[in-house]
Amino acid sequence: MMKLPEGSKIAGRAYLKGMADFDTRIKHAFSGDGSTWAVDVGLFAHNPDAGIDVESGCMAVTNEDMLSCYDPVVNRVIELISDQLKTAESHYPRTRVEVS
Repeated sequence: MMKLPEGSKIAGRAYLKGMADFDTRIKHAFSGDGSTWAVDVGLFAHNPDAGIDVESGCMAVTNEDMLSCYDPVVNRVIELISDQLKTAESHYPRTRVEVS
């Protein structure tokens, strides 16, 4: 079960709705092409600091915001794969593996 952020019930509901929209729609279509995504958070209140559009109930998420979520994970996975290839090469020296 997903842990809700600290704060009001409204913030928790908006968080869950936004995460559901992200999981079902945005992360599958993300391509890093510089797009700005409208994430449905279900709030129809005027809150310019949060970037929520009153008419749609959506929050704008930029390509840079998305990359800041993906890049650390992708970089760590690449690092782990690289370490595994180096270990395999040390155990099987006849097999040459290029690691960049």
